[in-house]
This record gives sequence, C-alpha cells and structure tokens, in this order.
Amino acid sequence: MQQAPKNWPSNYIGYTSTHDSEPIKAAFEKMSMEEHARAENLLGFDTYSETVSISAIRESYASKAKIVIVPIQDALSLGEESRINTPGVVEGSWEWRACPDMLSHEAAKTLSNLVSEFE
Repeated sequence: MQQAPKNWPSNYIGYTSTHDSEPIKAAFEKMSMEEHARAENLLGFDTYSETVSISAIRESYASKAKIVIVPIQDALSLGEESRINTPGVVEGSWEWRACPDMLSHEAAKTLSNLVSEFE
C-alpha cells in the first residue's frame, strides 16, 4: 500500500489509481479483512463503504500534495468493470470508455464540492 495522503509532501503528485491499476473501489473490494483493518488504520476512513472512492479522493485533496490526479473511474465510484489496462494482458485492455450517461450532475456536484473544499 502507498503511504497515506496525510503524509504526502508538498512536492508530491498524488493519485487514487492509474491506468495500469484497478480503480480504487475495486482494489478495496478485493482486500481481506486484515488488509481492510490496516487500510482503515492508515487512511482513517471506512474502507468497506460504498463511498470509499470519494473518501479516498477527499483524503488525497486534503493532503499537502500540489497535484492530485483522479481518474474518471474513481471520480464516478466505478469498479473493476471500468479498468483500463492490465499490464501484460492484451485482451480487453484499453477498451473501456466513459459514456455520456455516466457523467451525471450529481457526480459533478460532488467533485465540485470537494475541489472547493480544498482550494
């Protein structure tokens, strides 16, 4: 596990996930009970929650990092079905696309509120 966002230095570029990893929600869904306990202790939020992606974004935005990258899959709280790439696997990689109906006003408002909270 990466270090907690609260420990990121100001010259850090933080991210919730990347194109080569599963979305944050999928990563938490695959964790064992022990991994959840360690993650909750480290991160300070409920890692079993349906809002785990938003909690991870909130913690990242609250960090000292000058730049935080949030892939659209994490912003929309999507799971494994939205993974972009699995390194070393040709089939199925680079096929996922965000559809216009995924980009709701509710999601935009949630993200806008988070950005405003940590400007």
